[in-house]
Amino acid sequence: MNKLLWKRVLCASGMAVLLLAFKILDFGFPDKASGYLAYVICELVYFGWFAPFVLNLNDNKGTGNLFIGEGIYYKGILVYTICSLVIVGGTWIGLFSFKLALVLALASLVLLGMYIYLSFSSAEHIYAVKESQDALTSNLAELKRAVSSLTASLDAYERNDDVRHEVDNLCSNLRYLSPSKDPEARNLEIEMLTMIKDLGNAGDDDTILRQIARVNKMFKQRKMIR
Repeated sequence: MNKLLWKRVLCASGMAVLLLAFKILDFGFPDKASGYLAYVICELVYFGWFAPFVLNLNDNKGTGNLFIGEGIYYKGILVYTICSLVIVGGTWIGLFSFKLALVLALASLVLLGMYIYLSFSSAEHIYAVKESQDALTSNLAELKRAVSSLTASLDAYERNDDVRHEVDNLCSNLRYLSPSKDPEARNLEIEMLTMIKDLGNAGDDDTILRQIARVNKMFKQRKMIR
């Protein structure tokens, strides 16, 4: 059995224990309806705390899930638990009638639903920000990988010291580039990437040096864009 299945078995076992407890033990509620309501509330509270461990709410975008929403879900289930304790306790001592307890229980569920909605919204926002950052840094990351591959290819072929020095400088310069939302910056990054990839197919050292000079010129233009 995998871990998720074990967690679900444990959760179901706990819910079964709660059911047996309410069936066997006399908790002294004013009437059966109030006892049933208290049982349902307890089950919901129990499952609410277990939900992050037994539900797989990851989506295909890798955004995480409901439970990463900046702790909003956990705040919601904590508030719901407190409300539920007040409702069950008030019903048990006769402070709340069954009808009032039912209304309060439904209101608590609505409140929990609001927290769940906010948690989903927060998770979507986290993904949107992450996706935006990934889009900004993807070209820069690919540029660095291309230069690393170029350095490796130089090791496989004999190149003069000037070529190696210029490639090392290019690799060092790329560290100082920061992500930018400017379309011109992205266009320059794409052009630089294409030229760096072409360097691996360049023939003589002089051709490589000329192309690196063009890439360095683009680098200076790109560096001016924030």
